[in-house]
Amino acid sequence: MGKNGSRQGTGTLLVLCAIALFLGHSVAGAQTSPHGPMSIACEDCHSATSWKEMAVPMKFDHARTRFPLIAQHLVVPCRECHRELKFAQTKNRCAECHDDIHRGELGMLCDRCHTPRSWLVPDMAQRHTQTRFTLVGRHQTAPCQACHLNQQKYEYVNVPVDCFGCHRVQYDATLVPSHRSAGFGTDCATCHLISAARWGGSFSHAQTAFPLTGAHLAQPCAQCHVGNRFRGTPAQCVACHQQQYTASKNPNHVAAGFPSDCAACHSTTGWQPAAFDHNVVAFKLTGAHGSVPCAKCHTGGSYQATPTQCASCHLQRFTATTNPNHVKGGFSTDCASCHTTTAWQPATFDHNKAPFKLTGAHAAVPCTQCHTVGVPYQSTPTQCSSCHQQQYTTAVNPKHTAPSFSLDCASCHSTTAWRPSTFSHSTTSFPLTGIHVSTPCASCHVNGVYKGTATLCSGCHLTKYTATTNPNHAAAGFPTDCQTCHTTTAWTPSTFNHELYFPIAAGTSHS
Repeated sequence: MGKNGSRQGTGTLLVLCAIALFLGHSVAGAQTSPHGPMSIACEDCHSATSWKEMAVPMKFDHARTRFPLIAQHLVVPCRECHRELKFAQTKNRCAECHDDIHRGELGMLCDRCHTPRSWLVPDMAQRHTQTRFTLVGRHQTAPCQACHLNQQKYEYVNVPVDCFGCHRVQYDATLVPSHRSAGFGTDCATCHLISAARWGGSFSHAQTAFPLTGAHLAQPCAQCHVGNRFRGTPAQCVACHQQQYTASKNPNHVAAGFPSDCAACHSTTGWQPAAFDHNVVAFKLTGAHGSVPCAKCHTGGSYQATPTQCASCHLQRFTATTNPNHVKGGFSTDCASCHTTTAWQPATFDHNKAPFKLTGAHAAVPCTQCHTVGVPYQSTPTQCSSCHQQQYTTAVNPKHTAPSFSLDCASCHSTTAWRPSTFSHSTTSFPLTGIHVSTPCASCHVNGVYKGTATLCSGCHLTKYTATTNPNHAAAGFPTDCQTCHTTTAWTPSTFNHELYFPIAAGTSHS
């Protein structure tokens, strides 16, 4: 054979050897495959020149195996993972190639945090939200080893999540103020910002029993917490402001007996302006009283014994008033009876609180019409005739004086108006019933005569009695008491009770 035939024979032999290796047999003295049983042809990886020389390009594709190569795994030498030539026995778990620095505390699934691109975890802050300790502020940039100390047992699963667990050294070392002696809490977040670049405090006084407002916000802590004393610091105003209280002269707080609670008059914004809430005392300021200078009522700086009666401040006005004259009228010195705190005028007196209540037209009558000059208000008569004698005397329909009507106008009239007027006949000895109710008064009270008006039926109805012929009342000798047979509803039907005169026995015949 020629040269070409020799090469062709060698190639054929290599193929036969590869088949033999694949089948695990020896052919022409060939060795058993060091890779063990495989379904991959030898020429996919090897060249015909030498076993150690790999085919270029290599037909073998790792993506068709149980472990596709991506990212940094692509450049790793095969022998880094395949330390033995039996590839099928190579395990594909991370821990088979990579040491677990977490010592199994986080489980064996490395790909929960890591990727083949890099061991570094760029989104650790987001992943930490799934744990008991979310990373915020400076914790996001702190090295993991700062909290998860190397070579420490349970450095991941049992790491303390309270501030004191990591910052005890800083807590004990702080002297301004001394956290330990001041008895500060071990929750650093109470005063410190996690997002701050340093430990600078951000303590919120709003979380205490003494929230800071106004000028208190700008005061250095040491001004109230003398000697770094925090627990037991008094919250009363006088604890810090006794000097201002004692030195005040306008008004003199000590002489006036003012309470030492500054908040009663002052605010935390500033000492001035100061305002006292009069609504917390027995004398509440309303109306014009609200704008009166304090010294006008509290003369000589006296506050504790200031009288609250109207006359104590307004007696001069009471005495000088002439329209009406309060003194002669015997008015009460309690101004509130007629006046309000808004202004002296208009003044109103509530007549409903007096024995004579104003109703109807009386409510619109000027006071002086009843309370005439020279007559004290308290002595004003309440009888109708004291004001209405003229109307009583001049009344002619009917004439009130001739029949001597009662001087009590309320017997027939109301306070709304003189007319219509009504007289209740039920108050007399002759109550009106039936058709008598609608009969004009003058039909019975002829010529305006009221007193002595007859109450017998014959007094009004004798003409009808005499003229009646069916039956003839006069010839029959009927009594003149009409109600024996008739009612006040109408003349007919009429009924006669025979039993009152000649009882008729049942079944008796008078034929």
